[in-house]
Amino acid sequence: MKVTDLNTVKAIATEQLENYGGGILDFLTMEDAANCLTMIYVTNDITSGFGQDFTNNISVVSSQTRIAIIGFGRHSFYKVSEPICGYESLSDDMRAINVTLDAALARWEDNRL
Repeated sequence: MKVTDLNTVKAIATEQLENYGGGILDFLTMEDAANCLTMIYVTNDITSGFGQDFTNNISVVSSQTRIAIIGFGRHSFYKVSEPICGYESLSDDMRAINVTLDAALARWEDNRL
């Protein structure tokens, strides 16, 4: 079942980033990164695309099966075959978001070099 309390979702997002890291932390503060993961979770089942623009000119666009990174004149994405969030376990969903985001970031960084 989808967790709708934003404080709970953000706490698990922060925990995920603190315990497992994430490539997004190379570009965003912990606060912004946790907010990014939180908003991907919150919107994953209700939008066909959700964009987040950050002050360092990085944008993250997510859909049910894809996360894209745009910035510094480059873009890339990573797509999975099933929805990123299954809404059965908040921890599992945050892990899936973080892994998919990391894959998109890795491709984006390769394009940046």
